[in-house]
Amino acid sequence: MRMSVELFALQSKRVRSVLDYLGSHLDDEVSLARLADLACLSPSQLERLYRSKVGETPMVTLRRLRLKRALAQMRQGRSSIQDLGLAAGYASAAAFNHAF
Repeated sequence: MRMSVELFALQSKRVRSVLDYLGSHLDDEVSLARLADLACLSPSQLERLYRSKVGETPMVTLRRLRLKRALAQMRQGRSSIQDLGLAAGYASAAAFNHAF
C-alpha cells in the first residue's frame, strides 16, 4: 500500500517535532511518554515510527546527542569527566566512561 502525501507529511512533522525537542532539551529529564505526547502517538507507535524514519529510537538519539555535546565540551576542556557524565545523563563517571 502506498503512503499518501498527507500521511508522509504528518509522520515527518511528528518525527521532526521529537528531534527538535530532543535537541533543545539535552539538559532536561526526557521521557518516552513526554515525547509520545508531543507527537500525538502512543509510546510504542512513536518508537516504531521514529525507528523507521531515523534508524534508532528516540532515547538512543537523546543519548547520542548528549554524548556528542560532551565530546565537544571535553575537547574544549570545559568540565571534568564527572561533570560531563552527569550532564549527559549518567549517574557516575564510570557509567559515562563505559558509554563513551
